[in-house]
Amino acid sequence: MPYSFRIDQKLGLVVVHGIGELTGEDVRSFHLDLKSDPSFRPEMNQLADLREARLETPLDEVRALARVPLFSQEAKRAMLISDDFHFGIARQWSSHGTEERGDVRPFRSVVEACEWLGIPRLAAEELLAQLATFRAT
Repeated sequence: MPYSFRIDQKLGLVVVHGIGELTGEDVRSFHLDLKSDPSFRPEMNQLADLREARLETPLDEVRALARVPLFSQEAKRAMLISDDFHFGIARQWSSHGTEERGDVRPFRSVVEACEWLGIPRLAAEELLAQLATFRAT
């Protein structure tokens, strides 16, 4: 899988690290994995580091995946994006289905994402570093 994730109960945060090519099937697998994790709660916030990932999915499928009600309306979901093309896709993702699955916003900076999520930057960077060393198999 080109992703790994960790749930921090103390921060109420799902941290995701995506690498390489991400397909619609990968996103659906992530949804299933997260839903089946007993420590996941839909009201948790999310920090998704997608700076090393490439979404290889048609836009109509991106729109459909964006509407999946995995997180609650109260959740904040920050997506870290590095390039302009994927930042644009993330903005489209954020504009679809927000009433069903929380507030989704793309960011280029960990600092800005953490400020928006209301979490300590150092704690988030530590979690991201742990996931980056895990490297999904």
